[in-house]
Amino acid sequence: MLNKDGLLIIIDLDKEDGNFHMDTKDFSGHNGFEHKYIENILKHVGLLNIKSETFFYSEKNTIIKIYILLL
Repeated sequence: MLNKDGLLIIIDLDKEDGNFHMDTKDFSGHNGFEHKYIENILKHVGLLNIKSETFFYSEKNTIIKIYILLL
């Protein structure tokens, strides 16, 4: 539960095809999220003033890494 005027910050990958963790042995996580998917969940549970943006972009071995910041 958030305090009144509290912030929830989620940092994760933008949705991608699995290349981000392809070098991680036995990885069983997920491949990021679509902004709208998370925004809709947060709206559904009653959060207000939802903002999401890609705040970091990186390439490593020609793999593009994009991170989401949801406020």
